[in-house]
Amino acid sequence: MYKYDKIFATEEEKIDFVKKCDAEFFGEIIKASESIAKDRDIRFILLSGPSCSGKTSASRVLTETLVKDGRQVISISIDDFFKDSYEFKDSDKDTQVDFDSINALDYECFCKCVNQLKQDGKSAVPIFDFLTGRRSGYRTVSISEDTVVIFEGIQAVYPEITRLFQGECKKIFLCVDTDVQAYGSEFSRLSLRFARRLVRDWMFRGACPELTFKLWSGVVENEQKNIMPYASCVDIRINSFVPYEINVLAPLVIEVLAQLPDISRYCPQAIEIAEKYKNVPEISKEYIPKDSFFTEFIG
Repeated sequence: MYKYDKIFATEEEKIDFVKKCDAEFFGEIIKASESIAKDRDIRFILLSGPSCSGKTSASRVLTETLVKDGRQVISISIDDFFKDSYEFKDSDKDTQVDFDSINALDYECFCKCVNQLKQDGKSAVPIFDFLTGRRSGYRTVSISEDTVVIFEGIQAVYPEITRLFQGECKKIFLCVDTDVQAYGSEFSRLSLRFARRLVRDWMFRGACPELTFKLWSGVVENEQKNIMPYASCVDIRINSFVPYEINVLAPLVIEVLAQLPDISRYCPQAIEIAEKYKNVPEISKEYIPKDSFFTEFIG
């Protein structure tokens, strides 16, 4: 349990606190990438983590550090190997497509791509269009002996994926890995990720809080089934919690939750969440540097 009750006397203290937290988080990723850069036998990185763990930003920092160490880096999203949605959706049931299942991937295509990269140094990688739910085309990826390929996605920890890279990869798992006691309330690691998702989806994906609440239970269920059982079988595990996030998210979470209709069945949960954040001192999101990993959630 991380305990935190920091009070800020000035705005400069807030800015300095944000910089310190970001530096500590990025330091962990840089340490991981530096260890990988020294090992020329490592040709692949499998970067995984549950929803809103910060994988996109971690991939960026890994890339920047490896490039500085003289490695060429290519990032490939495993999401691009999804089958067309209609191929695996159960048309007889009114259910969401289970994108977290290994069955949602065109596994044959993924294996072919990996083998071609290993043997020929070149492969056609699919491009998946989430708006249409279909594959929209391909892009050609070419690698050399100095290239590191980052395969990023929640699926990167699945045993069906990891067994294709024996001896040639580092497995990195990113997650909010601590519960927090702050300003008289307790925030579980799961609730912290929910707050990130609530704000991110509202700000950038046009999702109302009702929808985020509705989907969240399914997200968590899939994580417990498909991701967490394999989270201990990684080489590097990085905690993506940063203390300032509670302060930054506080006014945003309260604002988003206020959009929930009074008749919503999620109102009791929303009220409980808002109560936890109402006594948290605010840190303006304007104090978050543009290169911070947290811009992934707040812009």
